[in-house]
Amino acid sequence: MTSPYVTPPGVPSPPGPYMPAGSYAQQPQPTQPPRKRGLLVAGGLVLSTLLATAALVVGIIGLTRPTSSPPSIQTPSAVSPTKPGSANTTAADRQLCEAVAPLIRESADVGKSFVNLGPAGTPARDAGIPQYQDSVSDWVKRIQPILDQHPDADPFFKRTMQRFIDDTRIYAASIRPGPENDADAAAWNDKLVAIGGPFEVCHQLGVQW
Repeated sequence: MTSPYVTPPGVPSPPGPYMPAGSYAQQPQPTQPPRKRGLLVAGGLVLSTLLATAALVVGIIGLTRPTSSPPSIQTPSAVSPTKPGSANTTAADRQLCEAVAPLIRESADVGKSFVNLGPAGTPARDAGIPQYQDSVSDWVKRIQPILDQHPDADPFFKRTMQRFIDDTRIYAASIRPGPENDADAAAWNDKLVAIGGPFEVCHQLGVQW
């Protein structure tokens, strides 16, 4: 419909459409909310439902699945170390005692005979040194192999027996004519202490010399 109003020349046209007197402008119609937001909300709900369902399924599988225990580490059983002297060495000790008893008695007799020659530094004692040294040297050659042939004897027995042999050998090899020196006296006294080990073991087994 064409408006009957014509703008006179030189008069600017009024803004907007011409509205007859007594008429009113039509109120703008409300626009519908965008569908995109509604679709996002709906999609989020569906996704949450799917995740919850998946979590429930995983939980059920975890409950029904047999749990596998971690492999146990096999450790070797503890073995108590054998204490020195804890083994029963009675038989080996008795054999060694019976084998060395005559030689221990022989050593005691030779030593007593040498001391009975007189005090150290006297002519008789000095003259008897070579014979005493020869006797000890021969004695060591006979008793050492016997000790070596009994490795199963009590360690204490073997240690003190070896100490007695060594001290007797050292004393005989070091003595010289004249007064006794400190080293000779120490070697003699130490061999008397060392023989206490074999004496203890053998006399408890009824082997004496």
